[in-house]
Amino acid sequence: MCVCFRLKMYFNNFKVFFIINLVHLKYYIYFIKIQFNKISIIPINNNSKLKMQKYVLISILLIIHLNIQEIKSQQGITSCGAFTYSNCNSQAADWWFRSNCCSRCDSGFFRSSSDCCKCFRSCKSDEYHTYADGGRCYQCPINCNSCHSDTNCTSCRTGTYLFNGRCTSTCPTGTYISGGICAPCPLYCSNCSSNTFCSSCVTGSFMLNNQCLNSCPLRTFPNNSVCSSCPSNCNICSNSTDCTICVSGFFLYEKKCFDKCPDGFFGSGTGTCDKCMINCSTCDNLSQCKSCNDNFYLHVYGDRKCYSTCPAEFYPDTVTRTCERCVSNCNSCDNPNECKACNNNFFLHFNGDKKCYSTCPAGFYGNSTTKTCDRCVSNCSSCDNPNDCKLCNNDFYLHLLGDKKCYSTCPAEFYSNTTTKNCERCMSNCNSCDNLNECKSCNNNFYLHVNLDKKCYSTCPAEFYSNTTTKNCERCTSDCISCDNSNECKSCKTNFYLHINVDKKCYSTCPAEFFSNNTTKTCEGCISNCNSCENSKECKACKDNYFLHINGDKNCYSDCPTGFYEDKTSNNCVKYFNSLTPITPIINCPDNLINQGGMCVSSCPVEKFLSLDGKECLNQCPFPLWASVIEKRCLVECPQYLFKSSDNSFCLNKCPPNEFIYASGMACYSSCPSHLKTINKECFDICPSVTVLSVDERNCILDKCPDGLYYMELPTKRCLLKCPTNFLGESCKLVG
Repeated sequence: MCVCFRLKMYFNNFKVFFIINLVHLKYYIYFIKIQFNKISIIPINNNSKLKMQKYVLISILLIIHLNIQEIKSQQGITSCGAFTYSNCNSQAADWWFRSNCCSRCDSGFFRSSSDCCKCFRSCKSDEYHTYADGGRCYQCPINCNSCHSDTNCTSCRTGTYLFNGRCTSTCPTGTYISGGICAPCPLYCSNCSSNTFCSSCVTGSFMLNNQCLNSCPLRTFPNNSVCSSCPSNCNICSNSTDCTICVSGFFLYEKKCFDKCPDGFFGSGTGTCDKCMINCSTCDNLSQCKSCNDNFYLHVYGDRKCYSTCPAEFYPDTVTRTCERCVSNCNSCDNPNECKACNNNFFLHFNGDKKCYSTCPAGFYGNSTTKTCDRCVSNCSSCDNPNDCKLCNNDFYLHLLGDKKCYSTCPAEFYSNTTTKNCERCMSNCNSCDNLNECKSCNNNFYLHVNLDKKCYSTCPAEFYSNTTTKNCERCTSDCISCDNSNECKSCKTNFYLHINVDKKCYSTCPAEFFSNNTTKTCEGCISNCNSCENSKECKACKDNYFLHINGDKNCYSDCPTGFYEDKTSNNCVKYFNSLTPITPIINCPDNLINQGGMCVSSCPVEKFLSLDGKECLNQCPFPLWASVIEKRCLVECPQYLFKSSDNSFCLNKCPPNEFIYASGMACYSSCPSHLKTINKECFDICPSVTVLSVDERNCILDKCPDGLYYMELPTKRCLLKCPTNFLGESCKLVG
């Protein structure tokens, strides 16, 4: 049978529950053990047996009423002996008096220093214990509130301070009062009032902000026993004015720190102001300047150095204080727009835009001595020197064969070639022309054949005379081959005769009273009263009222000689038949017959030519008719298949062996006219493709130009004494 009940009590404001168990009524009496709020039943005496339940209850009640300290002090009993209280203290230190006996305290319990009869879980606050004497409590040293031994206080009483296990009324030097103890001053501090406030430092250390340091920190320096502040922005210094190393972002210059180095210096990576390169005012490093000193200029596009005179191709800009680039290819200049001297192989357009050119602008040439673009001669767009032009401006022409200058109107003897833009030479002796083939005016003592080939002649060709007023070859009178003026002929064409003693004109048939002298080629006077004759001795027809003694001396008579009578029909002296009857000659033949010397015949003799009207046989055809040797008659024009003779009289089936054939014009010439070209007794308008034109432009050469001459293929194949200046290279080359 188990009897249980619960008892509630309070100890030191803690609620404690006691549970009383009587187990199986074994008559044991148990004490309640209280240890850390845990309750357990401890037997009082294993040998005592009480049989009455009331004794058990009484014992329990008694225990409950005990003071809690007494309960605690009675714990830890190990053994007891027959000692009295009076001799308790004389026993071993681990015994104590209880109910007429001394007992040893259990491990972890201690005897009080003032009451040997009690055991305690711990000593009093001002006591200390030791296990060496059986767990006894001893009084702490004087002024000690708590301690671990007689030499080791852990807390002191008010007014005293713990120092090295002792309590002292004043803390020694090197310590300070802190929460009842003498706390050591901070390291290197010889005297302090707190752990943050030193008043003096040990020898060899330094004071900074009431702290003692073995060495002064950055931004301070040792000043006797104090760390004094370095100059502004200084990390390490030797005194208050001289810095050796600056804080980050500042640079050392003359022992001071600057966020920006003064002119002439730059902030290096080591934190110092290093000197810029020579003549540099501001820079970022030793090799690159940002701005230069006065009178010096920064080479911003080059080595970033400073120059009193900028390098080649750059000029000093007085506003930006820099060496700015000259115009392209310029070696020396004073501003960005005008060059003073150009690089090699370039020329300064000094009289123009003052820029540099590898090839000078139109109108200028590159002077290799002065290295400038010098002006060509007037109106010249391209030249190699100041005297000789190569190409002229628009509307001007280069006198290539002369002074190599430019002309709006070419000089005398030259014309303006609009294709080559040159002054090309006129034909020989021509003073003014518009092209190579036609002259407009000739040189002195030469005359322009304006009505024919427009060439110049010292003596005008046949049929023309030199007009000293117009300077032209003016046409002589009709059929005149030579004259001195337009009214008087000096010599006539073939088959024409000069009426030298009258009008000085030319006649194919001389006028009445004159005959054609084939020797002198003049019209000479017939005999007296003769109207028509063939020589100076014989008349063919007499003047009116005169009669030709045709069968006699062929003179003219107003009265015919004896035996003859005056036939007024024929105006001849006709012989009387049997000397009495006149003979009437035949003058007009029938239509099917031809008059041959006064006789009617059916055909003319071989040596005669039928007249144009077909009624008469003639010794020669009158000018301007042509005598056809094939048809044996007079023609107005030669047929296309016959050649005109060189004397302009006959139509021939071929030219005589000693004359030249002009096949294109179906004509024969004693020599080819000046406007035609000659080759092998033939005349040509232009040389055949297999030939070359001679130097004198008169002959066609079959093979090639003679050695020493120049051969030019275009525009025509020809031989030249020298090449024109505008035809060079393969187009004109030396032969041989």
